[in-house]
Parts: sequence; structure tokens; C-alpha cells
Amino acid sequence: RVSSLEVDRGGVSYTVEKEKGREETEFMRSRDLWFRPIDTRIGPDGQLYVIDFYNQAILHNDPRGPIHLWNNQAARPDRDHFFGRIHRYTHKEAKSLPKVDLSTLDGRVAALGHPNREIRYRAQRLIEEGDVKSAAAKLADAKGTAKIHALWIRAAAGALTEKEFVAAFADPSVEIRVTAARVMEAHPKLATKNVVAAIAAAIAKEQDARGRLHWVA
Repeated sequence: RVSSLEVDRGGVSYTVEKEKGREETEFMRSRDLWFRPIDTRIGPDGQLYVIDFYNQAILHNDPRGPIHLWNNQAARPDRDHFFGRIHRYTHKEAKSLPKVDLSTLDGRVAALGHPNREIRYRAQRLIEEGDVKSAAAKLADAKGTAKIHALWIRAAAGALTEKEFVAAFADPSVEIRVTAARVMEAHPKLATKNVVAAIAAAIAKEQDARGRLHWVA
């Protein structure tokens, strides 16, 4: 079965509950005894994909004595080794997402602000595999969600300035502040005297529970 839960953020964690009036049902369920939903993803088209392992036996391997194949995988007669299913669900009132062109550098940079996370992550990966320095130059004034990706890209390109890095630790967005801290962990050479001072100030002023948890961790 696949449940549909309403998520509310509370402190450093979340609370979930089923939609009112639908407590006794599920988003997706089946009488097929081989139905094994193991993961969900929102695709680049904005639709929901459910990965169905589709197998009678759920286990990585079976050490209890059955014949093992050349790769040490148990050859159970009641376990399928070849098939799975992907279910795609679309909303009746789904809105079309903005089109993107990931074939060009400008298109990839523009896609870093796309509402779909899969599109943003794919754009960042393509940028980091290509002309990262040219992309970094185009992201000097990134805003919103794109700024999160810009911090990583500009740091990887060696273009992240001390001034903008210091500013990121005091950004109104907790997502930007936490990203700046993660970039710092990945690029310790960026720890100048001013950056270290900005980190200390950020720790002292942090009011968001998610931000405080990050600093403790």
C-alpha cells in the first residue's frame, strides 16, 4: 500500500496524519500479493511515480541454503529476478510546468530556479559536468531557490567571494544559511577569518530549529 499523509513541520521534525475523511483508506493499494511499493518520486514532468519491486519475497539475499547464482544471488523459485513495475499517477487538475532547455548553458542556469526539484538537480549536475566557471559567473546575483544551487556551483568553480559567503550566513532564508554551512564543510579552504566570524555570529543568532540542529550536528 501507499499512504497519503499531510505533513506539518514542527521544530526540527515533522508530524503526519491522514487527510480528514480518508483515515481508513490509502492512496494506492492492491490485492496482488506480489505488490511491493518501495519508493516514490516526483518526475521531471511533475507527476508521481511509484516504484513497485513486484516480488513475493522481500529480501536482499537468502542465506538459508538455496542455490546461489554466479553473483552470489540466491536463486529462490518463489522470487522473481527480472521484472518490476513503475506506476505513474497524474492529477486531474495538474498544471503544466514551465518548459526548460537543458541543452544550453543559459537554459541550465535558468532551470536552477525551476519549481520542480528533479529539474533543478539535473541542471546543476549538467553544469558541474560542463563549463562550471561560465555558469558561476552567470550566478553571481542568483536569488531564491537558485541561490542554493549557486552557492555550490560558485564554490566548486572557485568563484565564491568572501563577501557573498559571509552574507549567506546571515540570509533571511534558513535554507540559504544551512546551505552555506554545508558548502563550508565541503570547501574548508573558504574558512577565512571573516567567514569564521560570520559562522560564529550565525550560531549565536540562529532562531530556526532546523538551523540550530544543523549547527549542533
